[in-house]
Amino acid sequence: MVGPGPIVSSVASGSQAGEQSGREPPPRRPRRRVIAVARLLPALIPLLVVVHTGRIGIDLGLHWDEHLQLRMVSRTVKSGVLVPGIYNYPTVSYWLTLGTVIPRLIKDWKPIPDLISDINTMRSLEQDSPELQNYVQNDHSLFLRVRMVFLVVSSLAAIWVYLLVLRWRRHVGEAFVASALLVWSWEFAYHARWIAPDVVMTSFAALSMMLVMRASSRDNPRPALMGSVVAAGLATGTKYQCGLLLVPILMEVVRASRQHRLADGMLKSAAKMLAVFAATFVVTTPAVVLDTGRVLRWILYVMNQYQSGQHGGYAVAAGFPHLGKMLLYFAGDYFSWHLPVAFGATAFMLVGIWAMVRESRWQAALFFSFPLIYIAYMTTQRVFIVRNVLVVAPYLAVAVARGIR
Repeated sequence: MVGPGPIVSSVASGSQAGEQSGREPPPRRPRRRVIAVARLLPALIPLLVVVHTGRIGIDLGLHWDEHLQLRMVSRTVKSGVLVPGIYNYPTVSYWLTLGTVIPRLIKDWKPIPDLISDINTMRSLEQDSPELQNYVQNDHSLFLRVRMVFLVVSSLAAIWVYLLVLRWRRHVGEAFVASALLVWSWEFAYHARWIAPDVVMTSFAALSMMLVMRASSRDNPRPALMGSVVAAGLATGTKYQCGLLLVPILMEVVRASRQHRLADGMLKSAAKMLAVFAATFVVTTPAVVLDTGRVLRWILYVMNQYQSGQHGGYAVAAGFPHLGKMLLYFAGDYFSWHLPVAFGATAFMLVGIWAMVRESRWQAALFFSFPLIYIAYMTTQRVFIVRNVLVVAPYLAVAVARGIR
């Protein structure tokens, strides 16, 4: 007897089979958000530790750049001219210092000259009056406040390195180790406290590289590449040589264009990236346009110092002797003052580099392009000061974490 039973049964069994063979329903969005937030929380541990320990030791020691940065801001406060006239560094550090002083200016507001005064009336550094220098420099609490701003901005490198490894390697433990290795180094924490540009530059460089690596794994790399260009512009606005960050960015532009992931094509996309980079750099260092001659004279002056070795007794022979000192510093000093620990980290770093190259030659080349070119450039100089090469440290910390895993 034919009835509805078999038909219903077959439909039910087909439905059950379909449920068994089909994909499971995706997890609820709130749950995914909770998981994503939970994966980000470990990044706060290295950041909070380095900021806390840095705050404890914030009132200790002196750095020669601190006097210069505060003197530049003092000149602006007294003269009302926002272009300080001293450009051995670009002016991101100047803006960070000035921004910290603004609450003091508001509190003690007095009429000052027109903020767009003729920059040619700016006196030379040697002619500054004691009153001008003392406005900012004699306020010790303000001095320490500026140091804290530099410490926090520098320590954000912990977040950028964590996110870089988390997006690239998709492993929370490896991301945490890389972040902690970078900022828990005594070398990083020591230099991050100063009113100086080097570790601020390192933080912006790490942010730029994090976004480049993110762009390399996305179908639409444009937003990440644009963010990377802005970060590279900020890094270059901190120290000029970070213009070399354009190398990995343009490498990724070329590859993304060939894979048809950039609709504008290679040349147009590269032109847009360079335009955004230039705009960011000019915004952070407007003297490039407003006081071009003086900027060029300062750049040439510093280049001559570094190429001649006449920089306070930090001379070294260019080429392999300089390279050897850099390698010894990273192998035996950066990760620990204790040699067995430092050399152990170096061994893991070499293993990590080998593993990264084996997994993807392109991504390894993209990731290490900047530090390799940067080190090659620095070896042509005859001045070796370790703070100049701290920008390489995030790349090495990532390699060590990869080797440990």
